[in-house]
Amino acid sequence: MKKNLKLPTILGVIVLVFGVVAGVFLINSQQVFKIGANVDGIPKNVRVSNITDNSATVTWTTDVASKGFVKWGKSELSLGKVALEDDSQASVVHSANIVGIETGSSFYFKINSDSKDYDNQGIAWQATTLNTKVNSNSNQIASGTILETDGSTPGKAIVYLTINGAVASAQTSPEGNFVIPLSTYFESIIDTSPIEITVQGGVKGTTQAVIYPKSIKFIPTMILGRAYDFRSAEINNSNQQ
Repeated sequence: MKKNLKLPTILGVIVLVFGVVAGVFLINSQQVFKIGANVDGIPKNVRVSNITDNSATVTWTTDVASKGFVKWGKSELSLGKVALEDDSQASVVHSANIVGIETGSSFYFKINSDSKDYDNQGIAWQATTLNTKVNSNSNQIASGTILETDGSTPGKAIVYLTINGAVASAQTSPEGNFVIPLSTYFESIIDTSPIEITVQGGVKGTTQAVIYPKSIKFIPTMILGRAYDFRSAEINNSNQQ
């Protein structure tokens, strides 16, 4: 004889199914929220520049304005020292100077962004200081101005100069200006060696440029998202003289 399902049993099954569906939905929702939150604060475009015999600069970008610092030390398992950002305000571009590193030695670091530590795919980032101090007889500098894509607003960005494989950097001021003391990081610069310029504005865009050393003191104004070849202007000016 066929037994009919009792009403309480049917309601129990319905409640159970609803509970499972709701649970799956909530778990997926939490995962999406966590992924979204983490992605925003993840350090990107991590670079080490301004390397001397006892110091270096770590720079990175984030997709949203955030605050961070660098945890560093002599080994990957001993990151007990801290290097704070140059700018204490939340930003999408970040720069922190590490000082007091031993000459000619490796150092390791992780980046803390919005109270969470990040590393290089499971291991700490690593770099090495120079074996000797840079001795330069010149006081050569590089300077310029960065604007955002509208061409009028000062650009918040990190400016990198690459010369013979070595990299120097500086963060722009609130007015979009930057100054890099080349003699601190390069003993000599050959006049005919092109200098590569990279401007990293994070989500606001990047800029690529190239220029000769003789014009590096006053680099023409650059706008994020564009590319420049200032060597052409120098050649044309020379031909007109």
